[in-house]
Amino acid sequence: APAQVISGWATGISPGPANESTQSLLFEIASAQMDKFASVPGLGVPSGDLSFTLAPDANGVAVLSVTLVDNGGTSYGGEDTSPAHLLTITINPVNDPPVGVAFGLRIEQDTGLFFQITDFTGHFIDVDGDSLDRIKISQLPAHGDLFLDGVLVALNQEISLLDLDKLLYFPDINYYGADSFQWYAHDGLVFAGSPAQVSLLVEPVCQLYLPLLGVSIP
Repeated sequence: APAQVISGWATGISPGPANESTQSLLFEIASAQMDKFASVPGLGVPSGDLSFTLAPDANGVAVLSVTLVDNGGTSYGGEDTSPAHLLTITINPVNDPPVGVAFGLRIEQDTGLFFQITDFTGHFIDVDGDSLDRIKISQLPAHGDLFLDGVLVALNQEISLLDLDKLLYFPDINYYGADSFQWYAHDGLVFAGSPAQVSLLVEPVCQLYLPLLGVSIP
């Protein structure tokens, strides 16, 4: 999250009586939940502006203890620290986009390959703990076709999780070599920010040709 600034959060900032008006002031902030911040939150003097930047993926509640300190010291029974004020910051969680991970498979020339659901769930990451809900085909193979339950798959077609084992790749007839397609993962809320690639290696099949032998019958 970007840096947050709450203008004028602290008010009534004063060093004390008139004879202490030249003392300098600063705020001290402590918290047992400081790991929720990218750096220690700050409070400006004399503006009272509260500023903080959250740590990546931080959420939950942070309680800050805020005290105002002057440079007058504590000699002769003096006091240089105000009573603590508690500030509670509630950080609401937001859904992070999932991540699809590239993977590769091998297939023999002129044969079809059915995908397994685990081919995709096993290459899916979601920091929120969400499960793969569906995929979207964002780039089609260049040297073959994708079929879903026997029907040609179209560009940007979405395929639900439970239908992924009906997804078939079939290379062009007599083609062998590299092929690929790309897909976006969806966690039930949003698609991944970038596509993942499925690399397909179509391996040639050795074909044995036997010569025809002429047979002469007298």
